[in-house]
Amino acid sequence: MIYRYVRFILGICLMIYVGRIIVKGIENLPKSGSYIIVAPHHHFIDAIVFATQIRATDFFFIAKKELFKNKIFSWFLGKLNAFPVDRKNPSLATLQFPIKKLTENQQSFVIFPTGSRYSSQLKSGYLLIAKSSKKPIVPAKFEFNSWGRSRLTIGKPYFIASDERLSKTEKKILNEELELKFAAL
Repeated sequence: MIYRYVRFILGICLMIYVGRIIVKGIENLPKSGSYIIVAPHHHFIDAIVFATQIRATDFFFIAKKELFKNKIFSWFLGKLNAFPVDRKNPSLATLQFPIKKLTENQQSFVIFPTGSRYSSQLKSGYLLIAKSSKKPIVPAKFEFNSWGRSRLTIGKPYFIASDERLSKTEKKILNEELELKFAAL
């Protein structure tokens, strides 16, 4: 309940800040079940954009653990379906939490595989989550342009088909393919 109320308020704030956001490819989202939106992370408002512009489902997010130091802000982030991750030392629990939620079809997941707005190197955690949960990856990209001209583009979903453990080479190839999908958006 709090998530949807806050999403509504943040949607109004976002409209004031960036104007109307043009959303393309909304028809590419799976019609049923949960999915994983994977997107580059360039702006501090990225998570807010996805939560407010794609309202067909509730999302959950990963956020850096430093954001959870303040007890009030930590409580607020929890109500927004965010959970903490230690980016320097990620644990197995960091991967198992989203896998469990996705498998139970509770909510869909938004992940920024660079882990930071200041990095362009994709980390492979999203691949392991998608493979283990058997949920589709939906590539997406938010472009923050001038006021009223920003765009959110959603690509076609795809699955990680391997039942085997992914090798470093396979992860590298899949990350390169995702980069191409981002560029095509």
